[in-house]
Amino acid sequence: MEAETAMEQVNSFKVEGNAKLTSGDLMAAVESYSCGIALCQKLKISGKSLGQLYVNRAQARARLEQHELALQDAEAGLLEDTENGRGFWRAASSAMSLERYDHCAALCMRGIKVLGDSAALEGMLEEARSRMDPTETSTATEFEKSVEEATSVNAVAEELSQRAVSLLQSYQREANKEDLQRAVKLFQATLQEDPQNEEALIGLGDILDAGMGDIPKNQDAAKKLWLQCNFAMPPALEDSPQLTDCPVTGVQWKDALS
Repeated sequence: MEAETAMEQVNSFKVEGNAKLTSGDLMAAVESYSCGIALCQKLKISGKSLGQLYVNRAQARARLEQHELALQDAEAGLLEDTENGRGFWRAASSAMSLERYDHCAALCMRGIKVLGDSAALEGMLEEARSRMDPTETSTATEFEKSVEEATSVNAVAEELSQRAVSLLQSYQREANKEDLQRAVKLFQATLQEDPQNEEALIGLGDILDAGMGDIPKNQDAAKKLWLQCNFAMPPALEDSPQLTDCPVTGVQWKDALS
């Protein structure tokens, strides 16, 4: 028998997970999807295939009432495939189950913006609105403003960067490479929203400076990132013409992490 291609191996884990999910063997489904995710990470496969595995695992975890993990998986899936409608639905549903109604509303609005009309997301958005604590917004107008602010560039960037920092801290405690890879993607997504976000620039700089996980050490790139956010550098580095004359561009930090 000819060896399976990498994508065939990944797909076989997804098919196996789907079958387990359909039969109600939820723990086995999570295990199959996890194997597929691990294989994607090992082979450096990203995009829709990896996104589908995350979203499918989110569904299994949601049925196990592991809503925090389901939310994390669904959002990881959206980082891989920003147009995955099921990803928005699964993430918003998990946020709803966790009673994070403002987060749920923000996810619904992001999904509607990306996908266009979505009766399911619009319905969930209305439900999230109805469940929000009335003390948070005194009028309907104020409520609308709060939802809009939750989806503004700075608010989205801040939310993404905070999750990335949390994952990076988790990696530093437990050395789980999946946490590190997700942190990098979240930091990159943060900089797409807000190129000057200090937490993302510092976090990526720390990762490159230490050469965490499978990411090659690149101290020059780390210093450039730190300088871009006016991070407090030692005087010897601040006076270095090589660094100060070479501003960081988006291409540079992406190349450094590729």
